[in-house]
Amino acid sequence: MYSENVTVLNKYGIHARPSAAIVLEASKYTSEIKITNLTDGAEANARSVLNLLLLNAPYGTELKIEATGTDEVEAVIGLVKTIRDLPSTVEIENKKEDKSLDSTDIK
Repeated sequence: MYSENVTVLNKYGIHARPSAAIVLEASKYTSEIKITNLTDGAEANARSVLNLLLLNAPYGTELKIEATGTDEVEAVIGLVKTIRDLPSTVEIENKKEDKSLDSTDIK
């Protein structure tokens, strides 16, 4: 068994899109992977979007990623990286704002 902790940095936490990204990453490994919300002790199978949504993991939540199996270290490292690198919806909104027109663009 191998585990690491990670903090949710996505402003809106673990919602549907981040859950799908986590499941996609978890599906690359053969190890059993469990994610625990260290605030309330809720646990989720990392290969289940529904389980991940039920974790109730908003911004700032500390999660424990735990894997057991032949590729446990790689699995945990991959999931920690995925969770840390989740794009924030705020970042996406800022990119949209950069493309907005101002009055000098209208002819």
